[in-house]
Amino acid sequence: MLFGIGWGLVGICPGPGIVMLGTGVWQAYVFIPAMIIGMLIYQWLEPKLNG
Repeated sequence: MLFGIGWGLVGICPGPGIVMLGTGVWQAYVFIPAMIIGMLIYQWLEPKLNG
């Protein structure tokens, strides 16, 4: 659900977001680190929520 909300707010899909890094679009330089941080937070929380 959070993934969809984040995607909808910024309008950038993860795949094209990575491609946008190569084109120099500034939004990608914000989106990609935020996406990675979100994945790391989920990886940290997931065992706690299922355990």
